[in-house]
Amino acid sequence: AQLTKATRNAVKAADPGAIVVSPAFAARIGEQIRGITRFAFARVDGVPAWKYADVLSLNLYPLPKYGTKVGTPEYSMQLLARARKILGYGGVPKSKPIWNTEINYGLTGAQVEPAAEDVQVMNVVATYLLNAANGVERVYWYGWDQQGNVDTLMVEPDGVTVTPAGEAFRTVHDWIAGGTVGACEKDAEGTWTCQVDHPEGARTVVWNPETTVSV
Repeated sequence: AQLTKATRNAVKAADPGAIVVSPAFAARIGEQIRGITRFAFARVDGVPAWKYADVLSLNLYPLPKYGTKVGTPEYSMQLLARARKILGYGGVPKSKPIWNTEINYGLTGAQVEPAAEDVQVMNVVATYLLNAANGVERVYWYGWDQQGNVDTLMVEPDGVTVTPAGEAFRTVHDWIAGGTVGACEKDAEGTWTCQVDHPEGARTVVWNPETTVSV
């Protein structure tokens, strides 16, 4: 919290228009949640620490997948909701911008196997749609060059050849850039529907991470 204030003072002195981003907080285990709580309630010279940052940074990595309950983009949004609730207890207004400054899937801290190709593709697509629908202004994928420690790979081991997940990044960008992603809703069969209001016409994206359905 003290470093956040010191950073803001230095950055704004050099460039008043620069954006100061808070320390990045992971949000999937107890100690990380306690860190978010401590920052939400911290004060420096009587001022809430979060006021010294223009943007709050979260790393919304879910835990590795167990069935369909965790490890997914959909579950990652539950982490976002919990973090927002905690921040709200500390007085952070809902209008405070949040950036998802790191996200990927399957992380254990050790070597992991890549997810199935279709799962990797939907990890990318669902991540960007759901974050946009939930008011996260920026999403930074971790990472274009990552191999072995994550299960969703944007490039092949040569670091150049784009994977289907990497192509999905381009696809979802084209779907939503310049538009607004409305609410993403889940029905009783587990099917998600996202509406995109776009200058080129309304768009609907539908997927089901659990089973095959007809739409």
